[in-house]
Amino acid sequence: MNKIDTIANFLNKKSKKCLAINGSWGIGKTYLWKQVEKKLSKDKKVVYIDLFGKESYKQILEEIVVSLHGDYNKITKTTFKGLEGLVKSISGGLIDIDSDAIFSFLKKEDFYNIIVCFDNIERRSDNLSLKEILGLVNLLKEEKECNVVVIFHEEELKEQDGILIENNKEEQAKQYNSKNWYQIYKEKVIDCEITIKDNDEVAKAIIKDRINKYTKITDEIRNIIENIIFERYKEQCNGNLRLLYHVLEHIDYFNTQCFLLFCKYENKKTFSDALKLSYISLIFQTKKYLSIKIEENDLSSDYHLYEQYLKNMFYLNKEEKYQLRRDFYQTLKIDLYYKLQNCEIEYLVGNLSDKQFVKDIENSLLKIDFYLKNGMTHFPYGFYQILLSTYTQITKKKLSDIEEKINQHYIEALVMEEFKFDLNHDYRSDIALLKLLENEKWKDYYEDTKEKYKTSKYENINALINSYENIENSFYLEAIKQYNFFKKEELVQLFKNNNDFCKKFFNHFSMNMVVSHKFDDDLNNNLFQAYLDFLDLDENKIKKSVVLKYINSQNSVLRKLLIE
Repeated sequence: MNKIDTIANFLNKKSKKCLAINGSWGIGKTYLWKQVEKKLSKDKKVVYIDLFGKESYKQILEEIVVSLHGDYNKITKTTFKGLEGLVKSISGGLIDIDSDAIFSFLKKEDFYNIIVCFDNIERRSDNLSLKEILGLVNLLKEEKECNVVVIFHEEELKEQDGILIENNKEEQAKQYNSKNWYQIYKEKVIDCEITIKDNDEVAKAIIKDRINKYTKITDEIRNIIENIIFERYKEQCNGNLRLLYHVLEHIDYFNTQCFLLFCKYENKKTFSDALKLSYISLIFQTKKYLSIKIEENDLSSDYHLYEQYLKNMFYLNKEEKYQLRRDFYQTLKIDLYYKLQNCEIEYLVGNLSDKQFVKDIENSLLKIDFYLKNGMTHFPYGFYQILLSTYTQITKKKLSDIEEKINQHYIEALVMEEFKFDLNHDYRSDIALLKLLENEKWKDYYEDTKEKYKTSKYENINALINSYENIENSFYLEAIKQYNFFKKEELVQLFKNNNDFCKKFFNHFSMNMVVSHKFDDDLNNNLFQAYLDFLDLDENKIKKSVVLKYINSQNSVLRKLLIE
């Protein structure tokens, strides 16, 4: 007999019992209870009371009474015969008679075959004490002789109790001899407790139920999707079924709009890998969106369309959907890159001949769609240089078109890395790629690409500044690199014309604490160099000397810039 059947059997056969279902938030306590309800005898009636935000004991009594017998006018007529004239109706069909009085007049027979379930006990209002709730549970058991189910997270109750004791130390010590409230009333009220520590089977059932709605896919694809989602649930959701429901909603959107359009891709292993990468990224962005703690085992991802979808009320426009499909299609082609890598290794250490090497290059490299969002930059730029050079040695011809596209692709990736101002330096530390920029043609392409990305986001320097809530935020860590997208002349004018900016720059970088930010390698940033040019203006000769004198005693970034 499984857990659901065990609980249902207990409640069907026993009376005057209180069953506790304990477990962390999102573990599936309420889901378990809803499954139990389906297994209860048909003559059982469940009164479900969600205590989330409940303010008073009276509120709970009203909800129980109305759930049992309908609105108060009806209850009064059946319970207080002869007192109808005293009933004073108010809005909503309620009356002025106190709910405690009505509840007390209800007999045991009114609760025959009734099960009252209190959920979210730890999420009640601070105005409603645990003592009142457990007192009501005891009243329902002993006086009304019905079964009661309480659903809660014990650790949260203990934490709340700790706060209570801290605020009322002397009173608590006198009344409860340092024992927490929950423990005291648990001993008096609760007859049986079930703790949920693992909800894997529930999670699998939820996932299976959602994926079974896809009627036009094969069992093989259905199994692939179910297994990947469950794997990601175990790795990224930390047993939180509420998060799983959110994730499934979003996965459903992207499955129907994109992923399932490619489910007939012949290489199912590649399809599975691409799907896994997509789900990892989507779940990561979902957790960020919901402000859920990111665990160490979460693989970070900044895929912009998932982020855009979440910010745009779970919707992508036509162009974004098209890009999403292109991106996923390129991810499916990732096996081409690994074939290239294998070709390089086999040629170097294995028995791959010159002829076979050329054939493998032509079968893989020439088939790659050099689309900006694909995964070709998984390898260093020099990886392709070696392949192309070896190909030329063997065939005596160059793959000029391919080389041109590779160069463009990597330079765009370099600019994107700089433009996002993240902490990864994959391309900025790629020596072979940086050497390419020594070529005038590709240096110009790099500058043009930078300008294109800059203008697509910032119309001018003021747009950059206004994009921050506080100007100082643009001075921290990688954010300051954005100033490199503007010419020094523009920044000099910024110092001249914007007094607030000039003051905040000086105050920020003349403070002792700023030296800990280690700007040593960034003093060539256009912002700092523009400040030097600003001080070197003829109109600022004396100003510069005053500044130098002031910062000479400061262990700061400005001292490093101007003196050291």
